[in-house]
Amino acid sequence: MRNSSGVPDLLVVIADSNEAGPNARQREVEEVIDRSLFPRYIVGAPDPYVERWLLADPVSFAQCFGHQPVLGTPRDRDEWKQRLVKALTDAGEIVTQGGAEFAEDIIDAMDFYRAGQSVPTVQRFADDVRAALRQHAT
Repeated sequence: MRNSSGVPDLLVVIADSNEAGPNARQREVEEVIDRSLFPRYIVGAPDPYVERWLLADPVSFAQCFGHQPVLGTPRDRDEWKQRLVKALTDAGEIVTQGGAEFAEDIIDAMDFYRAGQSVPTVQRFADDVRAALRQHAT
């Protein structure tokens, strides 16, 4: 989306929270955004990693891939990535990029209400996107 002045209507940035936490990561990203170029922006900070977001709605994941992932509480990025890869390979998929190649399919199938109930940072991001789109429409 672009407005008539040549300034993008909205910048969307997603950066893993990692050990910093979602609020700290969001502040870090906001500090480096040039507001003269991007007056409107949204920062999504998956807590702790984007793989957690991709596994946030196991029901829709199962509807999409025919296999429901086992979640548990992995401790680090490698464990979350392994959990995503295992869920995909158990579903019969060939994973070549750590599961990232299936992100669009997973997100397209996702029920954001259910995912947001499971992972609060998904809910925050979805709410921010909805608010930005409403604001843009007015």
